[in-house]
Amino acid sequence: MANVSDKLAMMACPLGIIYLMLGIAAAQQTPAAPATMTYNKGIVVSLFPFPYPGHVELFEGVDPKEMTSATASTQHPFLEENILITTLVPDPASNRLFFIDVHTNSIYRWENVTTTLNDQTVSTINQTYKLYEGLSRAICKLDYDFVSGNLYWSDPLLHWIAVLPADSDNTDGKKILLSDDVDYVAAMVLDSESKYLFWVSSAYEDGKMERSNLLGGDRQVIIPSSFGFVDDMALDMTEKKLYWVDSYRMTVESADYNGNGRRVVRRLVGTEFTSIAVIESNICLINFDNYEMQCMYKTSGDRYAYHSFYPSNPYAVGFQNPGVQKTGLQNNCVTKACDHICVNTDTSQAKCLCKDGYTLQPNGISCIQTNPLFDSGVVITNSTHICMIEISALSSSAKNKPLRCEGTTATKDTRHIQVHVAKNLLYYTANSSNPTTANKTQLLRFELSSKSHWVVVQDMEDPDDFINL
Repeated sequence: MANVSDKLAMMACPLGIIYLMLGIAAAQQTPAAPATMTYNKGIVVSLFPFPYPGHVELFEGVDPKEMTSATASTQHPFLEENILITTLVPDPASNRLFFIDVHTNSIYRWENVTTTLNDQTVSTINQTYKLYEGLSRAICKLDYDFVSGNLYWSDPLLHWIAVLPADSDNTDGKKILLSDDVDYVAAMVLDSESKYLFWVSSAYEDGKMERSNLLGGDRQVIIPSSFGFVDDMALDMTEKKLYWVDSYRMTVESADYNGNGRRVVRRLVGTEFTSIAVIESNICLINFDNYEMQCMYKTSGDRYAYHSFYPSNPYAVGFQNPGVQKTGLQNNCVTKACDHICVNTDTSQAKCLCKDGYTLQPNGISCIQTNPLFDSGVVITNSTHICMIEISALSSSAKNKPLRCEGTTATKDTRHIQVHVAKNLLYYTANSSNPTTANKTQLLRFELSSKSHWVVVQDMEDPDDFINL
C-alpha cells in the first residue's frame, strides 16, 4: 500500500500540474456562543483544489462535535493556484499561521489570520511572507516554539532538523541542529514549555522515536522500535503526552514524554491519516483518501464527528485556538539580544545560535562569518571562480538557487577541485597569473574562513583528477 506522503512527493513536480485548496474549518471547544459574539477560534484544514482553485475555508464558532458536511464556511482565495500545503502550524496568539508549500519547496508566514475574514476584503497572498526556500521534495514537517519565536522543521531527504526565527524575512537564516543519524524523519513536534523536541525516524522500517532539547542536545531514544510510517505527530502540553498517526500500522497511538505508557488509541484498517491535531479532550485527523476529517475522544478513541470535503482531498489539520498555547511562560530571549537565533534552554536560560556559515563569539551573542560560501553544498569551478551551490537547493524546485562564489585572482584557468570538509579547505589546480609562469600548473589551497590562497606545489603535471585523504 503506497503511503500518501509518497504519492504527494511524486505529484509535487516542477510541472506544477496539481493545485491545492487550503481550507480552514473553525471549531470551538466551549459551548456555542451567541451569534452576536466573535471568536477567533477554528480548525485549520489544507485541501487539494479540485474542482476549485486554492483557497482557505474558515468555520467559525462551531464545536467539533456539531460539525457536518453542511456546516457553513468562509472561503479565502490564494492567488497562487499551484500552492500545495502539506504542513500547517497555527499561531493563534498572534493571529497568524505558518505553512509549508511543496510546490515552491518553501516555508511561509501568513499574517492577520482570523476566523471572521471574508473573501471580499482580503487578498491572502499579500499577507504571506516567504521565510525559507530550499526544502526537499519529501513531506517536511514544521512546528513553532511560540516562546522563543523559532520555527523548527525536519527534512526527510536531506536528513536534518533545522531552526529559523519565525519573524525573520532573511531566507538564508537557518541553523541545522541535527544531521547525524537523522534518518527519514517524517514526523516532528515540540513542547515550548518543557523545551523538548520529538521526532520519529521511519521509512517503512522499524523506526524509533527520539527526544532532545530545543538546541538539539541531550538526545535520547525514548521508544526504540515498532514504528511503521509515522506521518504526523501532535502533543498535549498539559498532560505531557504525545500522539501520532502511523499509516503503515493504521493506528492512532500515544505515549508520555519518556516513551512510557504507549497505547493504541484506535486502529482503523485500510485508513491512512496524514495529519493529527490535539486540543483538550479532542483529536482531529485527516483522512486523505476518504476526503474527510474525523474527530474522536483521545481517551477512548470513540469517533464523534466527520466532515466531508469531497471532491477535494484534505491533507493537514491544526487548531487556530488559543487553547493550544499556554500563557505566562518565561521567555529569556527577550533580553538576550542574539545576533541571529535565540533559544530558551531546558535550564531556564537562553542561548544564542548562529545561522549556518557563522560562528558564535566568546561573548555568546555575536556571530562572525566563518565561511564565505556555505557550510554544506556542491563545489564547482570555472576559469576564474570557485563557487558553491547550497545543498538543499539540489533537491528542491526553488526558483532562486543559492550560489556563492570566490574569485581566484592569483590564478587563471582554475580546473580540478577537492574539498577537505573537516578543515574547511579547498584544493584546486590552476595556472599562475604571473606571465613568467603562466604555463605552469600549480596546486593551490584555499582556506574558506580567511579567504586566503596558498601555493602548495609550484610546478606540476596537469592531473586528470586528484583526491585528498
